[in-house]
This record gives sequence, structure tokens and C-alpha cells, in this order.
Amino acid sequence: MKNLKPSSYNVVVDTLADGRELMFNTLTGAFCVVNETVKALIKEHDCDAEPNQEESRKIVEQLHSLGFLIDDDIDELELIELRRNLTRFNNKSLYVTIGPTLSCNMRCPYCFESEQNGSMTSETADKLIKFIQDQ
Repeated sequence: MKNLKPSSYNVVVDTLADGRELMFNTLTGAFCVVNETVKALIKEHDCDAEPNQEESRKIVEQLHSLGFLIDDDIDELELIELRRNLTRFNNKSLYVTIGPTLSCNMRCPYCFESEQNGSMTSETADKLIKFIQDQ
């Protein structure tokens, strides 16, 4: 098997009472429950250290297929940029974010530095509908 490394996008969501962890990979969307053996395989990704090598190899293969383990030579940030560009310049799909009002109460600093009010006008909504239909 190829040299593998843990994905930078593995997140432990919760720990169960029995010590198993709920793990999510934010890049692939995969979700699994991992015990100590699997945690060690993710951390060490070395099946030779396990008593049952065949079982460990199968677990490592599954972790690899789900994206919890990735090929050592993969740059995940580069992969994200590639996926973003493929989506961005793909004319087969249209992704639209519609903000019908500025009255969001989240106050995220990346949206607006100051509170703003306002709603989309009927004219803007009609133009938006026409734009989407034209696409």
C-alpha cells in the first residue's frame, strides 16, 4: 500500500462514554465511529504494528477510501483549490446565494462591518428570476 498520512480535515466531533470517538472528515463528508485500534491506525497508519495484519490492512483501506487517510504526496489545500476552480468555471451548474434581506442577526464580520437594513426589491427579485431562467 502507498505511504499514507492522516487528513488535515479529520475532526473529532464527540467522544462516547465507552471511549470511541465520532470522527468527521470535512473534506469528504465521511463520518465514522472509531475505537482505540482505529485511532492508532489513523495516527500511525501502520498495519504491521497490529496483531491481525489482514484486518488492519482492510481498515486502513477503508479509512483511505473515506478520506481519513490520504496518500502522502497529496496537498489537500491544492485539492480544495482545484475543486473550487472546477466548480467555479463549470458552466453545467449554477450556484446562487440569494440574500433577500440584510436583516441577518449573525453579525459575521466578513459580511458586514456594520449593521445594515434593507430588503430585496420586487424589481431585483424579478431580475434575479430572469437571470436564473436565462442560465
